[in-house]
Amino acid sequence: MDEKSVQQQTFTPRPLKRRWHRVGKFLLFLFPFLVAFYLGLWVLIESKVYRLRHLLADLKALQPGVSSFDDAARIGKKYGADKPTKEAPCTREKCSLAMSITWCNPQWIPTNYIDNRFLNRLGIHFWTAEGWIEVNKNRVTSLGASIAVEKPYPQHLWHEATWEMHQQIPPVNPSDEKEFRKNFDPKYDRSPEFLVNWTGSHIADREEWLYARTSGRATDEQRHAAEDFNLKCLTRWGACWSVCDILPGAARYYNQGLSTMDLFFPHPRCD
Repeated sequence: MDEKSVQQQTFTPRPLKRRWHRVGKFLLFLFPFLVAFYLGLWVLIESKVYRLRHLLADLKALQPGVSSFDDAARIGKKYGADKPTKEAPCTREKCSLAMSITWCNPQWIPTNYIDNRFLNRLGIHFWTAEGWIEVNKNRVTSLGASIAVEKPYPQHLWHEATWEMHQQIPPVNPSDEKEFRKNFDPKYDRSPEFLVNWTGSHIADREEWLYARTSGRATDEQRHAAEDFNLKCLTRWGACWSVCDILPGAARYYNQGLSTMDLFFPHPRCD
């Protein structure tokens, strides 16, 4: 074997080395696109959270029994409320306005087939939010909002927290609705104008549901507990996996005053 052949064999790259070299070049080429995609998605989600924050503020500004149909209609127009239909018309006599905000509409994004554990670590959570207003005889009678966040893969179950404000909370029969019974016990209930319910029964794709209701006569402290959603949970790095994370004030009230052995609340850290 001559000297030239030896040199060619010495400096010819091995196939495996060439393959890794190509992979490295591909990853180096792909990295800027991944960073750009993440930043674009982050901006999109932040814009949705910003819009949700303003929707919640506008809803809180309404007063059942005082605010008018025009006040409700302005909010509905601003946030793209569902259009009325023949079956559900919207008039000054009676109107229901529903608004939704999300960045991951299940009709567009198959969230049930996506492993979201890694995405959660990057501050990307699958969530949906809704707001609604009920009008009767030209006056707002009730309003509310809900936020649902998907639990990490593989369960694909959602946690939902809901707040409603009524001119007067509809009657609740403690014998039929045992989850509310301590709201009627003076030992625990400081005001009948604030009710909190929690259920861990799986309903469709919901693993748990927290439901807070206030009336126009609720105290400021009670209203804040029921209304103040933790929107930071929707974009923070890591867990946003329970109703305690979504609506902490109402969850804390339930845990401290309403949770019992037969209505066990699985989030002791809410206190």
